Amino acid sequence: MNKNLLRQKFQDRRKTSCTRINRESRDLLARISGREDAVFVDAAVLVPLHRGADGMEILLTKRAVHLRHHAGQVSFPGGRREPQDPGLEHTALRETHEETGIQP
Repeated sequence: MNKNLLRQKFQDRRKTSCTRINRESRDLLARISGREDAVFVDAAVLVPLHRGADGMEILLTKRAVHLRHHAGQVSFPGGRREPQDPGLEHTALRETHEETGIQP
């Protein structure tokens, strides 16, 4: 997807954007990964932008090395949707608060 299409897609969005992967995309990801039996769960991340002295900066987190999954990886703050989350935007904000202390 080129820059103009991305701009057009998100020009009407104010602060947040939430997109779900459709069934076709999930099937493709499963085939590419070689995991036809892959189970997908709803999850969301936040891409926190900050205007720094030298321009825009992106906040990333580093996962603890003792974790069972994705140990030591650098990532956007976020994670799995919990049953009490009313939507994926809430999930991203909740997880970001848990991981960074940034208030929703």
